[in-house]
Amino acid sequence: MEDLDGLAVEDEVVLKRYLDSDKGSHLKKTIEEFISRLKRREYVNSFELASQTLFTLTVLIRFVAVKRDAAGSTATVLMQVVRAVGRRLIRARPVEIVIGNAVRRVLFTIREENTNLIKGFATDRHSAQPQLHAMLSKSPTESTPLETVKTSLGEAVVDGLQEIQGELENFHEPITKQALEHIHANDVLLVSGSSKTVQMFLKEAKRKRDFEVIVAEAAPACHGHDMARKLCESNISTTVITDSAIMAMMSRVNKVKMHYIIYCDAELTLSLLLIIPSYFN
Repeated sequence: MEDLDGLAVEDEVVLKRYLDSDKGSHLKKTIEEFISRLKRREYVNSFELASQTLFTLTVLIRFVAVKRDAAGSTATVLMQVVRAVGRRLIRARPVEIVIGNAVRRVLFTIREENTNLIKGFATDRHSAQPQLHAMLSKSPTESTPLETVKTSLGEAVVDGLQEIQGELENFHEPITKQALEHIHANDVLLVSGSSKTVQMFLKEAKRKRDFEVIVAEAAPACHGHDMARKLCESNISTTVITDSAIMAMMSRVNKVKMHYIIYCDAELTLSLLLIIPSYFN
C-alpha cells in the first residue's frame, strides 16, 4: 500500500492549486466539513467513517478529473491530491485505522486502474500496427491514445470506488453465513456492548441453534442494554450483566465476542482491516 508519509510538501502544493481554482471552494468546503466532524467525533461507526472517507475522495477525484491542468488528470496528479487530503483526515482522527486504510485502498485503485488503461492502450496499439499509415494520417484534432488514458482514468477510478462502497455495504453477509459453523447448541456466549454485525451473526445462528447470550453493558454508554433488547426481540435467551461481573461469569462462557471485533470483508477484497469496538457497529 502507498506510504502516506512521503512527498507531503509537493502533494499539498498540488492540492492547493485545485482548491484555489475556480469552483474549488465547494470541494474545499466538503473536505473541511468532514474534517470538522471527525474532530468533533460525530462518527462513532467505522462503517460510516469508511463510507464518508470514500465519498470525500470520490468528490475530490471527480473534481480533479473534470478540471484538470495542462498535465491532465494523470495517476500521479490524482495520487498527489488523494495523499494530501488523506493526511489531513488522518491528522483529524489519528486513532481511527479505517481512515488510513480507506485512503490507501483508493491509492491502490488509482494505480490499478491506470495500469489497466495503459495495458489496454498497449494492446490496441499493437493490434493497430498493420494500419500504421491510417494512424499517421489522422487529423491533429483527433484524440490521441494518451489523451484517452488521461480522460478516462478519473471515470475508471470513480467506478472502482463505487464498487468498493457496494462491497462495504454488504460486508455483513459473508460473516453471518459462517454463524452455524461457530455457534453450537447450548453454547453460552459473552458479548460486550452493541454490534450490528454480532446481532446479525447471532440471529442467523438462532435459526437452527438454541444458545444463551450474556451481554456486558459496556459502561458508561451502556449500549449493551440496547443489544440485549434487540436479541430478546429475536427470541434469543439474553442476560445483561455489569462490566465488573464479567470475570465472575467467565466460567460459564463457551465463546467470547471480544471488545474489539477484528474482521475483514469477503476475502479482503476491500483490503480494509476494520477494527471496530463492539458497541460501535
